Amino acid sequence: MESSRGEGRPHDRVTYADIFGRREFRALFISRALSTIGDYVARAALVITVFAETGSTALMGVTFALTSLPDLIGGPVLAGLADRFPRRAVMVAADLGRALLLLIMAIPGLPLVALWALLFAIRLLDQPFSSAYISTMSVVLPGMRLVKGSAVTQLVNHVAYTVGYGLGGVISALTGLSVVLVFNATTFVLSGLARRSRRPTRRRSATGRPPAAC
Repeated sequence: MESSRGEGRPHDRVTYADIFGRREFRALFISRALSTIGDYVARAALVITVFAETGSTALMGVTFALTSLPDLIGGPVLAGLADRFPRRAVMVAADLGRALLLLIMAIPGLPLVALWALLFAIRLLDQPFSSAYISTMSVVLPGMRLVKGSAVTQLVNHVAYTVGYGLGGVISALTGLSVVLVFNATTFVLSGLARRSRRPTRRRSATGRPPAAC
């Protein structure tokens, strides 16, 4: 059985075949890779487009800052959602929420302030997603397998950062910002579907106390 593969051999060397042999990790990996690559492409395209249309390095700097600032604000507040609600539901909701916000951003003619507000909201949704993803990984890949799985995830992040920022400007120049944002929204939808497909990640109960009734 797949769930027992490699169990009982704690001292054996963990290989990439061990972790990719687990269907839940494959679903997590594919969804993470899709959304991360699309996300970095869209970030680069947005920053470059702001500079191209305004000619202001200050506005470009504010836009770039908004791709990271929500991590500092939303992390302590929103990351706990992964413990208060089922983790798969948190990840899927975050993916679909970001996809919807990106489609709104893709509407031509939106003022820069509106783009900033939407970008800020999208980045806030990264926090519950990342927390739920890490928590699920710790269950799907127990022991030393988690170390290997985390390394693969970090590799995807680094590759996506390099390739995404490199391609973002080129793609936006050829197609326009709206097309890039729609592409990013599509990657988030596919990311959510990857966990609800024929071989999805399991639905696990919340580990914390449920929220109080309104």
